[in-house]
Amino acid sequence: MHMSIPASTTAEAFEAEGLAPEVAASVRPAAVWQRLVTHRSAVLGLTVLAIYALAATLGPLLFAFNPGQNQLTTVLYTPGQGGHLLGTDNFGRDELLLLVYGSRYTLSLGLMAVVLGIVVGVPMGAISGYFGGWVDILIQRFTDILLAFPAIVLALALVAGLGVGLRNVVIAVGVSSVPSFVRLVRADALRLRELPFVEAARALGVSPWLILLRHVIPNAIAPVIVQATLQMGFAILLAASLGFFGLGVQPPTPEWGELLGEARNTGGSPALPGSAIKEQPGALLVTRDRARRQLAVGHHPAPVALHELIERPGCRRRIVPAQAPAAKPVQQWSHGHQRRRVPRLRRQIGRELRQPSRADVPRTQPPPL
Repeated sequence: MHMSIPASTTAEAFEAEGLAPEVAASVRPAAVWQRLVTHRSAVLGLTVLAIYALAATLGPLLFAFNPGQNQLTTVLYTPGQGGHLLGTDNFGRDELLLLVYGSRYTLSLGLMAVVLGIVVGVPMGAISGYFGGWVDILIQRFTDILLAFPAIVLALALVAGLGVGLRNVVIAVGVSSVPSFVRLVRADALRLRELPFVEAARALGVSPWLILLRHVIPNAIAPVIVQATLQMGFAILLAASLGFFGLGVQPPTPEWGELLGEARNTGGSPALPGSAIKEQPGALLVTRDRARRQLAVGHHPAPVALHELIERPGCRRRIVPAQAPAAKPVQQWSHGHQRRRVPRLRRQIGRELRQPSRADVPRTQPPPL
């Protein structure tokens, strides 16, 4: 690959100003959003997510409700009775308001757990894939230890050691999601470190940490976004499972898993919290599947080639991609031409077969002196 670099370009200048990340255009939020809203399944999933997000954000502001306050005069009302749209539980609390308030805790718990997994897993995967060697072996053995346990068993062990509560549940669920991000980013880092623009930056003396920050991690963002949507649904299910066993968020906090376990123990209706727990991962899964197709994960476009570095006064350096050579037209042969060409090829093959090879020709001995 041809590459021309100005003589005034130095490694210190690169580290001072930095190269623009070669992020593919398909990862830009505006382009992804325009493609997502054209599909019905993605619109349905985004609508469900938006309803729960608005309920979690605006519900506590619009409705004054204290989950710890019992109303023993309105116990186990049926839907529509006494002005309660979805009825009441065994403590007289409105079921609709419990779901609205519970969405705030459940969604925030899943979001914080995924953020923790990304913050820990993405740098570990990038370092493991880019540097290799004993660093890669050490990180992968740590990942294998986490993967050796099922996620629910690992979360139960961490909660048993740390104690119950919202913070400890976030830590337990977040640690369970770290290995998936480590393996995903490591696979992309192994591919990206061999590409020409990374090799060019390395040849110019750019520090490895700056290459990781400016080139490797930005180009691995697309699969991380897709995995985060899937992992958030899994985090909601895992947190609800802990709450169902009584090891998650403790009452009177209205977390969906805790509401489901309470309805089972007191003879209430588990349909409402159970359907809410089921709808959230379902909507995330539909959105994730469509986002994976739009971001073309698994068919990564080639990053921008470092063909020429242009330095303009008052402007940052930018990368100009090399123009791809035009494809040669395929020569079409007519039927008559093929009939004339086949005997000619046969004659040529026959001559080659009749000619003795170099190994068959006897070597002549030089005359004696």
